Amino acid sequence: MPFADLERRLRSLRNGEAANLVALPAIFCWLWSRADAPVNWALRLAALLALLYVLAQGGLYWHLKLCAVGAREDIPPRALALFRWFRGSNVVVVVGISVGAAVAGFSGQATSVDLVWTGGLVGFAVVEHVNYYSHQLAGGVVRWLRGQRLRRSALAVDLYNGVAE
Repeated sequence: MPFADLERRLRSLRNGEAANLVALPAIFCWLWSRADAPVNWALRLAALLALLYVLAQGGLYWHLKLCAVGAREDIPPRALALFRWFRGSNVVVVVGISVGAAVAGFSGQATSVDLVWTGGLVGFAVVEHVNYYSHQLAGGVVRWLRGQRLRRSALAVDLYNGVAE
């Protein structure tokens, strides 16, 4: 891929994640504010924040990758250490919100609609986590259905090739 095309692609990925960080909360909060039934805002916002947390990591990664490519350098080891920390913290966040949703559901503080929204947003966060830290899922599902292996994600490759943990 020519250098200008690579820069354009990385910029597009970064900007797309940044747009998601603004658009998704606006869309979901608008939808929830118009709901006929009561909304468990704390539960839904916690799940939305988990998703935004993972998406922000993607945006930061693509920004750092764009800067590194432009300078013809690798992503700094300190940044890779931060992404290793993010990788672990994502698990804590997802488990914490899942436990909170279960408690809210069993205690009657959340409706089934609240739990579906929460589960969907947490599921989306998990998919994005896998997409960033393990394997490319966008377009990868078609490869997988054809019997081909999923490709490692760019961040997973950088973490693997970077400074030892």
